[in-house]
Amino acid sequence: MKAITNSKQSSLKDILEDKLASAKEIIFCVSFIKSSGVDLLFSYLKRALTNNAKVSILTSTYLNVTEPVALYKLKSLNNDNFSLSIFDHNKFKTSFHIKGYYFKFMEDSEEMVIGSSNISQIALTTGLEWNILFDEKNAIKEFLSQYDDIVENYSFNPSDEWLQKYFMEYKPITSEHFKPDFDPSHYFKPETDDSNPNPQPLTSSKYKPIKCQIPALYELERTRKEGFNKALIVMATGLGKTFLSAFDSKKFKRVLFVAHRQEILIQAKETFKKIRTKASFGDFNADIKETDKDIIFASISTIGKNIYLNDDYFSSDYFDYIIVDEFHHSAANSYLSFLDYFTPKFLLGLTATPNRLDNKDIYQYCDYNIAFQCNFKTAINNGWLVPFTYYGIYDDIDYEKIPWRSGRYDINELENVYMVDQRANNIIKNYREKARKSTLAFCCSVKHADYTANQFQKNNINAVALHSGINSRTNIIEDFSQGKISVLCVVDIFNEGVDIPHIDTVMFLRPTESFTIFIQQLGRGLRTSNNKDKLIILDFVGNYKNSHFKLSYLAGLTPRDIKKKTSLSWEQTREQLPVSCILDIELKLIHLFEVLRNKKLPLKQRLIENYLDIKDNLDDKYSLSEFNAASDLPGRIYLKTFGSWLDFLISLYPENATFKIIKKSKIASFLSEVEKTSMTKLYKIPTILALVYDNQLHNETHITNIVASFKTFYNSSINAKDLTDESNSNFKEWTEKEWKQLAEKNPIHYLTKRDSSIFMYDAESAIFSLRFDPEDLVVLRKCNKQVLAFVKDIINYRRQGYIERKKFLDQN
Repeated sequence: MKAITNSKQSSLKDILEDKLASAKEIIFCVSFIKSSGVDLLFSYLKRALTNNAKVSILTSTYLNVTEPVALYKLKSLNNDNFSLSIFDHNKFKTSFHIKGYYFKFMEDSEEMVIGSSNISQIALTTGLEWNILFDEKNAIKEFLSQYDDIVENYSFNPSDEWLQKYFMEYKPITSEHFKPDFDPSHYFKPETDDSNPNPQPLTSSKYKPIKCQIPALYELERTRKEGFNKALIVMATGLGKTFLSAFDSKKFKRVLFVAHRQEILIQAKETFKKIRTKASFGDFNADIKETDKDIIFASISTIGKNIYLNDDYFSSDYFDYIIVDEFHHSAANSYLSFLDYFTPKFLLGLTATPNRLDNKDIYQYCDYNIAFQCNFKTAINNGWLVPFTYYGIYDDIDYEKIPWRSGRYDINELENVYMVDQRANNIIKNYREKARKSTLAFCCSVKHADYTANQFQKNNINAVALHSGINSRTNIIEDFSQGKISVLCVVDIFNEGVDIPHIDTVMFLRPTESFTIFIQQLGRGLRTSNNKDKLIILDFVGNYKNSHFKLSYLAGLTPRDIKKKTSLSWEQTREQLPVSCILDIELKLIHLFEVLRNKKLPLKQRLIENYLDIKDNLDDKYSLSEFNAASDLPGRIYLKTFGSWLDFLISLYPENATFKIIKKSKIASFLSEVEKTSMTKLYKIPTILALVYDNQLHNETHITNIVASFKTFYNSSINAKDLTDESNSNFKEWTEKEWKQLAEKNPIHYLTKRDSSIFMYDAESAIFSLRFDPEDLVVLRKCNKQVLAFVKDIINYRRQGYIERKKFLDQN
């Protein structure tokens, strides 16, 4: 028997490392696990599994002390001899305080540690802990008997979906004792050599994933196993998206990193050099055109040009792995040719804010596959970003009197009401009372930024305007970083791609009605830094559009979340804030938020206004799928309220003669049926697409065309997820006969059953057709271009909704 007190002579970590090296069966049973403890033991656990040891770990989520990242890292062991179990408090309603470590060796000798230490760095090394190492058979037998009972009857194996939900909803208790026990400023830690039986840290030039990079890498590997070859990662600013992409690309030879700014490419190359130490690196931009390197960093303004998208520079499959940074730009024209040309084994999009300012759909470019998300709320809860104190300050400007054009307020009118002494004095008063040392002030225009900086200077506050009209931008940013400038007045220049961790105050001096802008600008101040314990937010808020949604945004909701429910009240927001965050809002502003929350327009009017706010930013203002991806209000509400998308368009565009002609024919019923027909699988989509050939929609097609359509459609790995059940698992080996059987048994049968007024199928001639009358066929010939556009658009909308719904069901 041996006492272990984490003294200088011996720590529990030393004992565990020694036992892990030779044990053939290992059981850890602890009430909580932290990532710092897993980091200490991970290489030894991995080595034990390599030596065919059986490893079992039982823990709990009691009081949310167990960190999700620790569980992700343990699950990444991915070995048949490893099992992870979570105590189920719903089945056994009591606390879970067990701390025990069991080892079985050759010749069936056994040892056990029982005491006070959970798996965390402090508990295993320097904390005041009492543990006893012993080998008494009867005592060990008694402990193992209870362990077996708990595992069998009162625990569960955490699925990937359960772990993902636990990660997203994780909110630790705020006691100092349970704060993350690692230094947030020590962002990347030395890697260890897992091939060594007694692993020691390698040189400091080696790095390993930490923070949310661990679950992100796990989810990326999982999404590839599920058949996806594209994925989007949504991670808050300051969490190391570039390091993540460098780690994930390690299994791929030829890598392309694309960004829209040279500063991002320079930083990315330095990051990759730390991770991919044996690779060669090259650039592809206006000045340099390197094509023979392992990893190439390319400016989208160069590589996106058609003159470079050919075999003379790169074949379409040249790169194994492509990373597109700031992926929310991918809907811009400069990206589209690039994304259409290249066919890598895997494409990764990185962004902190997937919702574009112009509301265009970027999700389509990653097959609607968001592999992993970690917003600022989750990051603050885990201690990876600093908490904030939000001061909501009432702004008495009446924004209803300011013209709203093309999705924004008239800048000239804003300048007129902003650039007055009374408002400036109120801003400076609140700055003196609440701000800290380094402030970023967001203004509505260059003129407003210059005016605001001048007002601060008049009050002996060192302020400088920084915008596109300033030539010495690098020097100004350097002075601000060194604390020589107290307030930096900017417009949109700091929204993305700028890393100044010491910013401790942000001021919103303009209407930030856009979720994307609000989150981007908020993120400028959330990074961790030495001697920085929180971010101060001074927000001057009036009755501008969507201002009451800010409370929901601060609680971690997105526009897509809000469209499923109403915006949060002040009280609800306080309850749902990230840990250690504070809401301090003036009473007049609380009242304004409540008035705006409860201001209910008739549903039809609200739907029309929502569409009108968005339509000018759509490539095709008549597109249901494009609008649905951009809108906070889902397309299905429009279909239910107006009857069909065509009916909605006619209500807005009564002058469109083509729409009216289509509406008077049976084609309108056909389009409505495609919009609303139930789809538990996607089978109906390739069936209807078989009616499309020779760049026209036809009213009939032969079963052979349907079979060909099925083959093409299910050649996509995303669509092929439809065929994962046992009866269809070998579909890649199917003959024409088996495809024909599937088509007739499922989509054709369900589309034509109950004497459908739209579809029919003649089994004898094997013709699938639409029940159009002669006059309907005349309309089809006359309006085929528009009808075909409607059909393709509706099918995109249905496939989009199916993929999003299936991913939601898979995760819940």
